[in-house]
Amino acid sequence: MAAKKILLVIDMQNYFPASLKESTIQACRKLIRQFVKDKGIIIFVEYYPYGPTLHRLKKLIPEKYRPFYVVKKTINNGTRKIDGFIKRKGYKGKDVTACGVNSDCCVKETCYGLAKRGYNVTVVKKACNRNSSNATFPKYPKSANLVLK
Repeated sequence: MAAKKILLVIDMQNYFPASLKESTIQACRKLIRQFVKDKGIIIFVEYYPYGPTLHRLKKLIPEKYRPFYVVKKTINNGTRKIDGFIKRKGYKGKDVTACGVNSDCCVKETCYGLAKRGYNVTVVKKACNRNSSNATFPKYPKSANLVLK
């Protein structure tokens, strides 16, 4: 299957207060619209059992749009679930753009894990948030394959 860029929308669920910040939602919406326009792969990563991805984001995906998927995880780090899913689907793309919550936990661990597995990961800071009152973006481990933008 041809290489395509992949968008991960991580844990943008009602359960997480950080996912309800309007600026984060709008930045995620912008990314989703761009990936739909470019016919990229979109994966909503959901932390089970905390409910579905925000309806405001899901409704941006056209009804018959493919490739769109939901991958559920039960731990902070979704690397194994996402990597396994991409390989099972036969996708050759290694370029991943990530957004979501929490930027100091699930987003950080998942993106760093994917980078260690050879994916080229770009974390869009404006499209991420965290529950902490500390407004600064958390430090991420250094990796040649991980870029904060």
